[in-house]
Amino acid sequence: MNESMTQLLIHGAVAGLIIGLFPGEKGAGRIRNIVVGILGAIIGGFLYSMFLSKFVSFSLPSFTLDLKQLAIALIGAVLLLVVMSFIRRK
Repeated sequence: MNESMTQLLIHGAVAGLIIGLFPGEKGAGRIRNIVVGILGAIIGGFLYSMFLSKFVSFSLPSFTLDLKQLAIALIGAVLLLVVMSFIRRK
């Protein structure tokens, strides 16, 4: 597994754990939150590279985790949760 895939999994897992702290996501389960975070990282990364990277450029300080990738993963996870909530309502 290459380094970028490992980073994607790590950032997605951390995003999923953060998503578990959002109101309304209690009791969803850590595994589900981690999966949502990883899928969100994939979705967020795709959307950023396809649409926003040409218009929006930002940099955040990088410590152990790359905060820019974590922010993109969180945004993707939130978008995924919004879509899931619309699907569940119908």
